[in-house]
Amino acid sequence: MKKKSDLVILSGDINKDGISSYIENAQANGIPVVSSGSKSVGETDHYTDYTVPINYAFAGELMADWGIVKTKGKIHALCVSCTDSELSASTFKGFKAEFEKYVSSSEGSCTTVNANSIEIGNGLANKIKSELTSNTKINYIFVFDDAAINDALSAVVQSGTDIKIVATGGRSEDMDLAESGSVEMLVAHSYEWTAYAMLDYALRILGGKTLPAEQDVPFRVLTKDGIKKAKEESKDSFDSFHEICFGGAFVDGYNTLWSI
Repeated sequence: MKKKSDLVILSGDINKDGISSYIENAQANGIPVVSSGSKSVGETDHYTDYTVPINYAFAGELMADWGIVKTKGKIHALCVSCTDSELSASTFKGFKAEFEKYVSSSEGSCTTVNANSIEIGNGLANKIKSELTSNTKINYIFVFDDAAINDALSAVVQSGTDIKIVATGGRSEDMDLAESGSVEMLVAHSYEWTAYAMLDYALRILGGKTLPAEQDVPFRVLTKDGIKKAKEESKDSFDSFHEICFGGAFVDGYNTLWSI
């Protein structure tokens, strides 16, 4: 407010209950508030004026499809969801819809382990292990918050099983886990691409331009073999695997569109 901003962006999983008075103060002074990286396409954030529409539910659908195909529909899933992460909830919602659409109750099941951010790295692994040991039908673990991937990995080791893990995330360490095979499949997204999409949307708001129904932020299905092949075919012509995976055209497109 003191800097007389034209717009406020809330990026990622921010506890909006704790700052609701500041949001309302900005809105009362004619400053629009935008949220990004928390809700999927079609979902509204009741705190903010705008939500950058990115299809996180699709990431959940891809995760479900992977497990369904791999088990030929006989999937017994353990889903690890973070209760104080709106992004985790949006992705999980897409997973559940896809799972219920294609998996019959007679051939598959879905068990959920809920955890808050405090439990991640601090007791969550034990909760997952408890489910694995009490329900031996579980054949896949799905992790909807990349911060919880290590808890799932630890639980698998502690339980002495070889249950496969499917996750979603955008950190370089997430991609490393997919490359090593520790995570069988990762639905990866680019934080950098998301940031450019967020700024593009903000500039459209400020410029009074038409807002797209969905920002074109891609998701990539990454596996150990897929990453190996991509690196071999790149012939070391890229600086990082992130660039191999997502390219850099989105930066050029943004700069050209906004004459930067």
